[in-house]
Formats: sequence, structure tokens, C-alpha cells
Amino acid sequence: METRFATEDDIPAIIDLLKTGLGETLVPKSEGYWRWKHLENPFGDSLVLLAVKKENIIGVRTFMRWQWKVGEEPIEAVRGVDTVIHPDYQGNGIFGELTMELMKKCEEKGYHILFSTPNERSKRGYLKLGWERPDHLPVNVKVIRPFRILTNVLRKRKPLEPGQGVHNSVAYYLSRPDLDALLVMNEKHYPSKIITAHTRQSLQWRYAQVPVGRYYAIGVEMQGTKALCFYRLKSTYAGTEMRITDIFLESARFEKDLKNVLVKKIVEHDIDFVTSGSFNVARLVSGVLALSRKSIGPCVTTHKISLPDLRNFGGFANWSPSLGDLELF
Repeated sequence: METRFATEDDIPAIIDLLKTGLGETLVPKSEGYWRWKHLENPFGDSLVLLAVKKENIIGVRTFMRWQWKVGEEPIEAVRGVDTVIHPDYQGNGIFGELTMELMKKCEEKGYHILFSTPNERSKRGYLKLGWERPDHLPVNVKVIRPFRILTNVLRKRKPLEPGQGVHNSVAYYLSRPDLDALLVMNEKHYPSKIITAHTRQSLQWRYAQVPVGRYYAIGVEMQGTKALCFYRLKSTYAGTEMRITDIFLESARFEKDLKNVLVKKIVEHDIDFVTSGSFNVARLVSGVLALSRKSIGPCVTTHKISLPDLRNFGGFANWSPSLGDLELF
């Protein structure tokens, strides 16, 4: 077996191996999705290392680029995604070998940290490497219609297929000339928090160019965009979820105005419950019950590359990833 970095010519074979090793899931195994995720990412091209035997690809280990920031200090990160070992070669240490080789490459490039939202299989692989046990991102839940949720669960409601395509609200707000100024002002609310270093380009990629799902945007406009919220609708066994994926505010005083817009959308979409990540949705949405649940949040693990101290990433005390930062990847 030998290892080498992937080229564009390897993409069809990589997709075939992902389908063989992982099967079809909610996230598609397609060339279009792969290119969006790994070649069109504004944070940079992914590092894709292959295990090859007799010219056949038997393993793929992928580190996707991401950039966090705290204040004005950038944190160059990679995230472990799209990892698969052919079923005939699992249990032979290939996962660990590819991971450690990629880590050395990241050290050479000066990257700071690895993070991942592992599934059960890759989680076991991280633990075998002696890395820290993953934690769960706390998710805030606001229940709007508890009795309907209970009825849906008892009747074993069947979720509907998700919508596709870019909603015109997303295109509208991402084309606003004042978006850049809003992002700058939003960062001032997180002087000591670690957040994604979003730009107009990264939001275009994340919400307008994403090839799966349908996202919506709502905003507050008063001589410019003062608040902006991205969300998607998810049909679940319990009912219709409004998942708030990102919020950007010029000032906290516009929270009330954003709340008024959200309330109208909850009625329009006939929402049963609302979820969000680091931003406390309880402040924005009226409902009968507010919960903060770690058990339902994405499983997240971190490992240092060249950043000597990861305490700010522990327990999400100073690290504020949104659901939009973590879902779909």
C-alpha cells in the first residue's frame, strides 16, 4: 500500500468508494457536492490523502479548510470530513496512518487546529489514536406547539422530503452592499469568543451555492441591514423545525426587531419548534418551553496541530460555532 494526495482525476473513484464504504445518506455522494465542499470552499482547497493498492483507491482521508477568529487573530483550522476505508481493508490501521500523515502535512503548513463532527465509526478511530473524547454542541430549543408535537410523535409522523434550490431571500440579502459592514459590526459582539471568520464570499458559498437543502434569510433594514438571520426548514417525526443556522447583528438593540420578523415567519411556515446553536433562541422566539440540550447537538472533537493551548475550545465556553458552521459537513 502507498499513500498519495488526490487530484481532480481521482474524484469519480473517490465518490465510488464513499458510496461503497458509507452508503447513501442525507448528504449526497456526488461530484457536484464534492467540488462545492472541497474545491470551491473560500477558506481554501481541502487536503485529500489516498491509500492506494495496486492502483486502486482503498482509503480516503480528507481535511477540509476552515478559518476561525478571536478578535483580529485568525485561527487556521482543518476539519476531518469524508473519511472512508474500503470494507475489505478496515481494521488494518489505515485510518490512523492516513490521519497522522495528514497531521504532519498540516504542521508543515502552519495550521493551528483540527476539529471534526465524527460519526460513530470515525469517533472510535479518534479514540484509538488517544485523542480527547468528543463533546456535544449545546442546542437551544424553543417549543412552539407542544400538543401537535406530541400528536405527531404518537402517530409516528412521516417526515417530508427537504426543499431544494436557492430561495430568493438568500440571494437578496447576500447582494446587499451593506453586508460587509454588518459582518464587521457583528464581530464586535464577540471580542473574546472564537467564531467563524465569515465574509461575503463565505456566506455566498455556504448559503447560495450549497447544492443541497434550501436556506432562507430574513433581515432588519433601517437605513441599511441591521440584523440578518439564515435558517432552514426541516421536516422531522416531531413536526416542522425552524433551524436557525446563523445570526448577524449590528447591535443588540436590533434583537427585538429581528424577533418581530421571526415571529411572522414562524406563523407563515407553521413551525412546531425552533432550534439554534450558540445564539440563545429563547431571547428571540416566544413559546411555551425553552430547553438547552447537549444530547441532540452535533458531536464535535478537537485536536491541536500547532496551537499550544486548546482550553478556549473546551466545553464551548469561549468557542461559539453556529449550527451553520457544523451541519452538512
